[in-house]
Amino acid sequence: MMFLSLPKLSSVAICFFVAATTKVDAFAAPKSMPVSKAVGGSINDASSSPQDIFEEFAKFLINHQTDMISKIEQADGSENAFSRDGWGAFANDNDSSDEQQTKSGGITRVIQGGNVVEKGACSLTIIRNGVLTADRAATIQGRQQQQEGDLVVQEGDIYSAAALSVVLHTRNPFVPTFRSDVRIFLVKSASDDSAVAWFGGGSDLTPYYLIDEDISKFHKD
Repeated sequence: MMFLSLPKLSSVAICFFVAATTKVDAFAAPKSMPVSKAVGGSINDASSSPQDIFEEFAKFLINHQTDMISKIEQADGSENAFSRDGWGAFANDNDSSDEQQTKSGGITRVIQGGNVVEKGACSLTIIRNGVLTADRAATIQGRQQQQEGDLVVQEGDIYSAAALSVVLHTRNPFVPTFRSDVRIFLVKSASDDSAVAWFGGGSDLTPYYLIDEDISKFHKD
């Protein structure tokens, strides 16, 4: 592989580390719970409710952001650590888990001027108890793969969402820019206890120099 012969091999490790550790099966449309296997094994109770799955996946994203940043900083090897900008339920480092489970919030982490990563960001966002507009509800309905017993999403239903995204621009021009995100969306009926949730996400490399062997390895591995 072309870029494996270049200096700063750890930049390659970053790209494939993040690709492997953020990979989640993506659904193009809402599906009924349970979807336990869609989280790469982190949820294994097929009887969990959509709300339970949302909470467990949100917790997974919170922990995964911390773990991912630690590994990127270690691979970068510089004294430049990720900054932290929290808001809402994550405004302070010592916010309680109870608050994080009831309020919206997020954490944006940014690194600049590293040995390997010229600039990068890893952002967590959790939105709770939003109200669907008519346009948003209609968009979801248009994409929903309806099954018997599923919630039919309507205007006024309550939604929550959690997402983790990452982008890494490396110093080495032979190492592509890496982008990835994973997310979960939960909708609860405003009139009863029914709910539906689904996952989404993906990852990609944006190369500055196209090398066929690198492209093939990324999509196979």
